[in-house]
Amino acid sequence: EEGGAPAAIAKNRGRPRKEREREAEAVTKATKRGRYGTAGANGKKDKEKGFKDREYYRSQTCLRIDKDDMDYDSDDDVDDECQIQRAEELMDEFVDVTSKEKSFMKLWNRFVHRHAILADFHIPEACRVFANHHAAELRSMGLRDELLFHLFALWDFNLINREQILSTITIIDDAKAGGKAGAAAHKGKAGASDVSPSGAA
Repeated sequence: EEGGAPAAIAKNRGRPRKEREREAEAVTKATKRGRYGTAGANGKKDKEKGFKDREYYRSQTCLRIDKDDMDYDSDDDVDDECQIQRAEELMDEFVDVTSKEKSFMKLWNRFVHRHAILADFHIPEACRVFANHHAAELRSMGLRDELLFHLFALWDFNLINREQILSTITIIDDAKAGGKAGAAAHKGKAGASDVSPSGAA
């Protein structure tokens, strides 16, 4: 064919504008019918039927959802204890970390896993909540110093300040002394010794 595509384009340009618009509208309607079913009174029903016929999958397990379970969301039922235990087993393989440091990091990792920290400014409050929730374990396992060193690490990255370190470690000290140590610690402005490791001179 002489002229090819340029000739076809030139021929199309020569057609009346309204005719071209009607043809474009017809093509658009045909495309919509192909996507959503037939147009008209039954168009909405056909569209809804198309959604129901689709296959859906669980976001956590990638398993297909049966039609009878469409109204049930099982994502909250995922048991991730196996994943946590595997991570702790890998942590136990470290040879340059003390047993107390490993025990502390296991507690902290479990806490973060169940209480997601979404932003840096959530970290100070998360530390206080962690200290409140695990005060008994931290005391019984002798992990006060590990908590303090962890807070110092956060301070190095500007994620927590001196006052927030003091308020967090005071929770452990108050619980350790049955609340008496807290009253003594707040008699004056806390000094550097208030947040010193328990083994320091």
